Amino acid sequence: MQEQPSPIYGAPIIRPRPRSPFGREQPVGRSSPADIERDPPTILVPRPGDYWWYGGWFAPALATEQLHLSLGATRTYRDLYAKRVGDFRWRLSRSPATLLPSYVRGWLESSPGHKDGQAIELANWWLDQEWVMPMLAGRRDRYNHLPDAPSVVTTRWRLPGGQPPATSERTVIAADEAALRFHVRYQQWLGEWPVFGGQVVVHQWQDRKHLACTSSFFPISRTPDAYAPPYLAEDEVLRIARSAVAHYLADDQAAAISEAEVQKWPAWVERFIGETRKSDKVVLPFAGDYRLAHEARVQPSVWTPTWRVFVDAQTGAVLGRPHLLGSHQAAPVPVFRDSDDAADHLPAQTVAMENRNPCDAYMDVAIQTAAGVRCQPAWQTNAAAGLDFEARNIAHHSARFLEYLQQVCGAPAGAFSRPAGNPRRLQAELHEAGPASLATFFDAGQGRLIFQHDAGAGLTTEGGLVRHPAHDPELIYHELAHAFMWLVADTLFTAQANTPPVGRAILEGYATYLARSCGGLVQERAGAPVSAHWARAAYPPTDPLTGAPDWDSRWALFRGSTVPGADVLLAPELYPFAETTFNLDDYDAGMVWARALWDLRQLAGAALADNVAFDAFTYPQGGLATFGPIVDGLLTNADAQQIAGEIAWGGVLPIVLAGRRLLGGGDVRGLAVAGSDVVAAGRLGVWRSADDGQTWGDWSQMLDGGRLGGVVALAVTPAGINPPIFYAIALSTTGAGAGLSPEIYWRSPADGGWQPVGGWPINLRPFSLAAAANGDLYVGTGQGVRRGQAAAGGRPGAPWDPHDPLGVFATKFSGLALDMACGPADAQGRQALCVAGFNGLWRMDAAGGGWTLATLQDEARDLVTSVLARGSDLFIGSGRAGVWRGVFGADGNLQAGSVQPIIAAAALEGAAVLSLAAAGKDLYASTSAGVFRCQSGPADWQAAKLPGLPLGADVTALAGTADGALLAGTASHGLWRREAATWRQVDIAASAIAPLVPGADPALPALPASAAVAFAAFYLTQARQATIAAPPAAGLRTELWWIGPNVRLIAATNAAAVQQLLNDPGFYAVAVRRSV
Repeated sequence: MQEQPSPIYGAPIIRPRPRSPFGREQPVGRSSPADIERDPPTILVPRPGDYWWYGGWFAPALATEQLHLSLGATRTYRDLYAKRVGDFRWRLSRSPATLLPSYVRGWLESSPGHKDGQAIELANWWLDQEWVMPMLAGRRDRYNHLPDAPSVVTTRWRLPGGQPPATSERTVIAADEAALRFHVRYQQWLGEWPVFGGQVVVHQWQDRKHLACTSSFFPISRTPDAYAPPYLAEDEVLRIARSAVAHYLADDQAAAISEAEVQKWPAWVERFIGETRKSDKVVLPFAGDYRLAHEARVQPSVWTPTWRVFVDAQTGAVLGRPHLLGSHQAAPVPVFRDSDDAADHLPAQTVAMENRNPCDAYMDVAIQTAAGVRCQPAWQTNAAAGLDFEARNIAHHSARFLEYLQQVCGAPAGAFSRPAGNPRRLQAELHEAGPASLATFFDAGQGRLIFQHDAGAGLTTEGGLVRHPAHDPELIYHELAHAFMWLVADTLFTAQANTPPVGRAILEGYATYLARSCGGLVQERAGAPVSAHWARAAYPPTDPLTGAPDWDSRWALFRGSTVPGADVLLAPELYPFAETTFNLDDYDAGMVWARALWDLRQLAGAALADNVAFDAFTYPQGGLATFGPIVDGLLTNADAQQIAGEIAWGGVLPIVLAGRRLLGGGDVRGLAVAGSDVVAAGRLGVWRSADDGQTWGDWSQMLDGGRLGGVVALAVTPAGINPPIFYAIALSTTGAGAGLSPEIYWRSPADGGWQPVGGWPINLRPFSLAAAANGDLYVGTGQGVRRGQAAAGGRPGAPWDPHDPLGVFATKFSGLALDMACGPADAQGRQALCVAGFNGLWRMDAAGGGWTLATLQDEARDLVTSVLARGSDLFIGSGRAGVWRGVFGADGNLQAGSVQPIIAAAALEGAAVLSLAAAGKDLYASTSAGVFRCQSGPADWQAAKLPGLPLGADVTALAGTADGALLAGTASHGLWRREAATWRQVDIAASAIAPLVPGADPALPALPASAAVAFAAFYLTQARQATIAAPPAAGLRTELWWIGPNVRLIAATNAAAVQQLLNDPGFYAVAVRRSV
């Protein structure tokens, strides 16, 4: 397995391969500080599966006491919210790294005018409310005011453990002063040191009492005294950083590393309004701990972006692998108007340009010749090719893209101005000489935009050639999007880890979307069709000379495919890669976000879509493990637009995002079968059928009078325990509010409701359940497996003991347990336990004796997701390696060497296996592409897809019933049953969006006088059916939209004639628009 350096942001490029990367790497925790070597340096790297799931390598420790306080405060605040707010629905998300809130909504006592900097004052007021800080931080401390000098337009408040600067950022939406937004940002500090990635942002709207808050606060229990000197000397830090980077470079670059520019980088924050604070060290969350670290930045050559290296300030250990901070990518003068002009090599536009830099307010533009001479472009020459022309083209499109950001996206006026001498002033450089490979990028380490001159042969990169990067306006827009968004909020550039590289993918997705949307507006204003392809001159879909496929549809914003990891995520809310990879995988994952934003643009238009999307960029804080925070920001802005009186697309947006697997609907996440008893559960509750899933009733009632919701897993005791005991991992609910903390619950058909097993350790996040033949319960968590011994009758035994769970034992396996299965019993009745440990199959033999790891093909990429024991067989599902099979021996253990592939990923359409089930003699695999029947033939196994499910339905749970039917629970399309070779949707209460009856004249909402669009209904068809569309009244037009990946308008009519259309199963929207 070969490890590669992180690709840099922007236009996709390729970099030299590293040499012997593992020679100096050690797993975290294997060495004491005395064992740390500084020459050569020791590089500490967590192994896959141990920590990164909670937020990458730079993951903090979970704090039990703070979590308890946060959960209690959240319940109280949620109840108060329900009483005070009626038109801004409650929404809360939790960080997978800390389990503290990462997003929550709030309210002010009145609708403020936000005059004279009132946004900061109101944010301070909200944070000072009794339950807010305990909810966000799990601390009882309230903010203590630290007034600044009157001349400084900022307010300092003390976060627990430090002093954060707070600044407000004013975002203008078009010309509507009533729609101003304000983002008040706080940086977390511990004593004199900033906490890397620790931020709190309060989001407000002009003249509204609603607000939202995004947080990446870290619950640090240490005091500054814990990081006592001595510290490393600066020259020692720089030497270690240089040596660490050289270890991952190709030989030719490593030889020159001694000449590289290295500096110890101060942690500093500059905002639109406020001052700068500096520190030469940061408190770094790393692998379940907090380290005091120096951040060093290394630039080996002008063609290589800046590397960032964290060095422990006390031991000298390098914390994680170094990674790149770069982001790929008035006289009349000719310029290219758009990508089509650039593809034709004919500048079709002439603009007036003075004899000076048109970007002087925020960016220097310079040419570096092959001789190494840096010079200014000739701004007023008529040349239509060459270095001066390309520099002018870059400058002109910089100004045009800035205009787009301000007029369409609502970027704050003056937000990007940086006078000469400002440390964050942008620097655009056009290089005449350089490598034959593509080296066009934005370097977030130094604020540089590097563009490369192509002499005509093209520039090589993975996948093909890139042509004239300084010609194509959309490639220029892409790099500028990185640069301008870095100025708006640099947290996704500088506070992100590469495990998993979600922040990197979001940046690339944003840059590609904004570049194509800006280019699309140019086409729309010219009356031309809007192209699907981004930067089609630099990355042509077909070869300009031969017409053969070149980049094809790889960078198309809409296309007729649903490729996992490019059009949709691998599985709902699951990032497809554990680490930043060497190839273009991260750019492909970024296209999932870009294409989701284009779906919104199709529905709502560029003006609304680009505005809410750009503002959502301010929501993610700190390290990211999922797309959740950016999705929260998008949904918040959509809801806020609806409150403002615009009946926009907020209601359909969750379905669009779920179609791309960016948002899990959670409708049916668990299925459990005991004889004819079938239980289904998900986000909205629990349902039970006593007749093999034919009819259903609500089964969510708890003994304390509440309802069980937010279920993520179900299990049932095996045959022989009567009555059966059903177990659930769920978020408990009391009344109508959402659940708040994970807990284990149990119930049997003879009981009157669900009840908690009790005492589950709050710092463990459960994911999976398995019940043994003797009734013992196994719980898989993000940090290993816990077992509980059953009491009489198979009922739960003693309460959980956080030091020795259920009074029995805690296993030594400390990784992530996504799924579990118990093998056949040996002669003593003992069973082996097999765990889908994400990075491989972990197993403990029937007689115990510790854990053994068996990897499939590549532990960093295969993503083992599910296991199923049936007789003497163990079936293993994976994210990228298909289905595998192992064989149990007479001793109850897996036979050595028996784990082998049986179904290739290609036979499953390359989809991720989400669950496995057996029914009769067949094996069924539910995937992100549908359900497949797997049968053993005379020579090998075969897989056949079972058609009939809605398009885009992600089957997250699968079970066979006693009468031979097959049940499929989906993430956003409800529960489905297959019998007699036909799928039909099962009507369990509130499990899916109610279908619209064709031709039944649905009740449409009243249209406000100012509304241009009224969203009337969206629905899920149960099968292929006809939809009748007709205008409900004069002056209106009816539109039918397909809602899923690649949103599209199917039909529109404003005529009296009725249109009847035949639709495949899936989500659809009916919109009523005022005729123009």
